[in-house]
Amino acid sequence: SMIGKEIYVMVEDYLRDAGTFVFSHKKYLSHILPIKIEELSTEEKYTGTVTGSAKFGVFVEFDEIFTGLIHTSKMTPEMREQFKNGEFHPGQEVSFWIKEITSDKKIILTDEDPSIRHREIEDFKEKNLGVITGGEVVSVQPFGTLVKLQKDIVGLISQKEIKNKKKKYAVGEHVMVTV
Repeated sequence: SMIGKEIYVMVEDYLRDAGTFVFSHKKYLSHILPIKIEELSTEEKYTGTVTGSAKFGVFVEFDEIFTGLIHTSKMTPEMREQFKNGEFHPGQEVSFWIKEITSDKKIILTDEDPSIRHREIEDFKEKNLGVITGGEVVSVQPFGTLVKLQKDIVGLISQKEIKNKKKKYAVGEHVMVTV
């Protein structure tokens, strides 16, 4: 499948006895990825090719050098149904957005349009800013406590505020907060 295909490489080594250079595509990728990853956008829609799937999602290659994962938790209900039915196959083209690039440079993909999410958050803020509402503690972290306010809306009670009120929270606890 590689015959006739052009790929970028870098010199990996020189074998003096044989007078031969050893080239590596992998070395090229490790050199270029940090530069190219900075050019990615969470607002742009991308198209890529399915390279495989696992029980937790679909792997996609795009822009000839990147590979990312569309996790089932980042799929729309329609895509999740396709995934559940085994409709994704290597070589298949899919469209997606970049959800996040982790600190260790893993690329998390989504088929959920980020502009819809931004609109949902803006609507929530418009309706709830300054309002006292109930929520459920979903995580307690060193920096604060995360509270689920609606299906896909999670807020943070900062550690500074927690210390000021001398309060401890537990996962699953129902709390009243001001948005």
